Amino acid sequence: MAYVQKTHEIAQYGRRNPATARKVGYPRNCLPETIAGRTVDDIHVTTGILAYEAGRFEEAIKFFGNALLENGKNAVAYMYVGMMQRDFGAPDDAIRMLTRAIALDGNSPQAHVERCKAYIDRNALDDAREDAARAIELDQDYAPAYLWMGVCKAQAGRHVDAIALLAKYFELAPEDSESREKFRAYREAALKLMNPEPAPVGFVCSFTPVKTTDGAVAFIITRQLITTQRDGPELH
Repeated sequence: MAYVQKTHEIAQYGRRNPATARKVGYPRNCLPETIAGRTVDDIHVTTGILAYEAGRFEEAIKFFGNALLENGKNAVAYMYVGMMQRDFGAPDDAIRMLTRAIALDGNSPQAHVERCKAYIDRNALDDAREDAARAIELDQDYAPAYLWMGVCKAQAGRHVDAIALLAKYFELAPEDSESREKFRAYREAALKLMNPEPAPVGFVCSFTPVKTTDGAVAFIITRQLITTQRDGPELH
């Protein structure tokens, strides 16, 4: 059995029960060792997530590694390791780890979104869209799926679709004020791109004859600017 580091969570759940098996990796030939009803790998994952969210990445990776030593089929541990690999600029490694997590638990919308983000880093937009679509299919209220599907659409130049998806994200996650500010800037830029300022192409001149004081005829020339407007979708 892999060494289990004593943590505040382990202390919270009490002393470990006597080991029921000594083989590394779970499933084992008999029931897994538990702490107050929780498996050791589950406690490692929970503690690793707390460390990850606090920015203690070296500590987090140790906990996830210990979890995988206890249980080589712990999908959440694989997912978080993949997330950290993406954070550290290794999208290919992240994709492999997240694919493993999805193979073990294909019903996790978060795992699909995390792999979507790694695919975006690799500019594999088709694969990214498939993962985001699968996440929405699994949970229609999972806000990050709409956010990252919107990012895919924006990078593909489909700004109308992107704006609708991002609006859906903010409907589900109204507390994300930082992303909302970025969305406003993106929406403004997208609208200008889709509805640019009219470009001048020439003038039409009109001549109005008038009589001068000495009886001669003069002309007042009026020029009117002619512009063109590119066709494009309008947003309201």
